[in-house]
Amino acid sequence: MQALEGDVVTDGWQSEEVKEALDLCLACKGCKGDCPVNVDMATFKSEFLSRYYEKKWRPREAWAMGLIDVWARIASASATVH
Repeated sequence: MQALEGDVVTDGWQSEEVKEALDLCLACKGCKGDCPVNVDMATFKSEFLSRYYEKKWRPREAWAMGLIDVWARIASASATVH
């Protein structure tokens, strides 16, 4: 909304407003085809979140999915075969 009103985002890669706006993005790349200048919001979202989390802790859900290989090994080791 700030950009539409002519305001400048002053927090850069740490902007909570930009993060909140990008939370609505599904990263489906549908907007790239609709945009006359081919802005790829999915790539922008990925880059923004990468830089945003350089200085902040990632959410628990991200850690859990990032360790899916560990969880899978634990689950397979503890699985019982009947």
